[in-house]
Amino acid sequence: MVKNRGFTIVELAVIILVLAILVTVSGLAWRNARDNARNLAMQNNVALIKDAIDKYYDDNGEYPLPSGCAYNAADARRCSNGELASILVPDYLESLPKDNSDAHFEYAAERKNSSLEDRYAIRVPNGASYCKSGKNMKTGWWSSAPECNF
Repeated sequence: MVKNRGFTIVELAVIILVLAILVTVSGLAWRNARDNARNLAMQNNVALIKDAIDKYYDDNGEYPLPSGCAYNAADARRCSNGELASILVPDYLESLPKDNSDAHFEYAAERKNSSLEDRYAIRVPNGASYCKSGKNMKTGWWSSAPECNF
């Protein structure tokens, strides 16, 4: 009797199914690891900016209010095009970090007057939405954005 060598169709189907499951699981794990790394890098970038802003405050007694921002008042600014770089680079940062989409973080600040304290906030991408991080944040700044939990 001649014995055929090789795999049956059922055995090949099982092998292909197992390989497909392994590829799917490893792809999901890789995507989660990549997303976690991007989020951690963004959190570190926000921490760097906040640290530089706090050092600027320690040196100058007020938070930076860059000129040339879209929202511009005597004691308030709202910036989104990297205007902080002109104040923080190179004394407090080597370069101004960007968010995950390679855009500048939005920044808002107000100087104290008789009714408020100095305050600032940074708008941070958080998945499909945003959160905000800063000190003494004004509720009107990105009012729908919750405070970041990092």
